[in-house]
Amino acid sequence: LPDLISRIALRIRTYRRSTEEVIQMHLNYVFLLINTMLIPFLGLTTIGYAFSTATHELATDASVTDLLPRLVDRLLHCRGIFALRYLIGTACITNFCSLMQPSQRLLRWLAKWRSITLRQRVEAELPFVFAWGYYYAWAMCAFTIGICMSSVIPGTLPCASLFFGLQYWVDKYNLTARIYQHGGF
Repeated sequence: LPDLISRIALRIRTYRRSTEEVIQMHLNYVFLLINTMLIPFLGLTTIGYAFSTATHELATDASVTDLLPRLVDRLLHCRGIFALRYLIGTACITNFCSLMQPSQRLLRWLAKWRSITLRQRVEAELPFVFAWGYYYAWAMCAFTIGICMSSVIPGTLPCASLFFGLQYWVDKYNLTARIYQHGGF
């Protein structure tokens, strides 16, 4: 889906690269909030399950006044543990993968191996461009989860601070060590 979002932003044909990154940030933020907040709040597991549940609920001959209490009941009986799991998972697993860069290392190795000309070898050595739009949206999503869920589950604030602390150090290292190109803005 992030690839689809970047293609949508490219099709708009903005004149500035920063505008394209802002569009990607907004689209990614909406998608991430739907996946990390709305669907778990409704007690659902995937978008497909959400669509099948919605079509099942709408297929019944119930009126809107009957559907609204069921929706409120679902919202009030959700488990907030998903917020803790998400924040701890992003703080630990995702930051570890950002430090190790297995996909970038593999793609660089394959590009060097397949390169024939000197220009292809130089391009194979170039680091990926840092996806500002996606990473800002991702950080804003973690912030939103931390703030929204902190009144229900106080443990989300320490998990969110762990996430932001680790993310700061990982991004600082990746950008200063030239693991990523600055690009974008």
